[in-house]
Amino acid sequence: MDASVSAHVAAGTRVVADTHVHLYPGYDLALALASLAANLGRTPAGARAGFFAERHDCHMFAALRGDPARLSRDGFEIRQFSDPGVLLVAAAGTPPVHLFAGRQIATAERIEILALLAPEAPRDGLPAERAVAAILETGGVPVLGWSPGKWWLGRGRLVRALLERFGADSLLLGDTALRPDFSPEPSIMRAARRRGVRVIAGSDPLPFAGEERLLGSYASIFTGTIDPARPVESARQLLLSAAAGSAGSRCTWAGAARRWLRTTRASRSGPAVLSGSAASRTPDGPRACAE
Repeated sequence: MDASVSAHVAAGTRVVADTHVHLYPGYDLALALASLAANLGRTPAGARAGFFAERHDCHMFAALRGDPARLSRDGFEIRQFSDPGVLLVAAAGTPPVHLFAGRQIATAERIEILALLAPEAPRDGLPAERAVAAILETGGVPVLGWSPGKWWLGRGRLVRALLERFGADSLLLGDTALRPDFSPEPSIMRAARRRGVRVIAGSDPLPFAGEERLLGSYASIFTGTIDPARPVESARQLLLSAAAGSAGSRCTWAGAARRWLRTTRASRSGPAVLSGSAASRTPDGPRACAE
């Protein structure tokens, strides 16, 4: 088998997936989905996926499922499955992308837990241990998401305790594009990897106009496929398998600092509000991170 054929076969058995997707209400939705497809499409793979991690006040997955024709004028086709937790989005010139429902929870201790593949999830404000247990009970995949400062001191001890309590077979860690490129991997993440805990990657865009262009810019690569007859279950098996690596890139130090400063300012003045408009409806790459 020559090299080109081998590469094609290898790509066909890989799935590249952004495991931390937000579609905030003020985003340019067509630009967001086009960016997700284009950024994931830079990595050869047999399938591409985006795992939603929606906050309590966001319901964009349900909105897409409830109105699959809403983006038809933008050239998108949204296909539904018998399982309500998955959609397939396709547009001319971009690879199709499976979208999987999921939620994000802010716990009583102020750490973030993703409930991937869970259309419904525990309410915000629960103690972290109860939240993880509740996600597992509903068939979701719990992920402790990295966020600046939230794995330090007492909360760092909590993350370690949760990993000890639930083990590598049940609980994952999530890396995001907001962690600066070339920064040392957090000690919790390094120690967890040594114990066999899976670490997955996602873009985790912020709730500001223009951030939607970052969707798909940082993702995990899994070995396997998404079974069209059982897409959610096959996606669950991918998440619980060892990721083969990551694709894309994280922010520069300067880009991460600017984005985090913007979030801090917005939180001090009230709920984060999307302002402005996307600079272009053409997904020209994750510029906001690189600047």
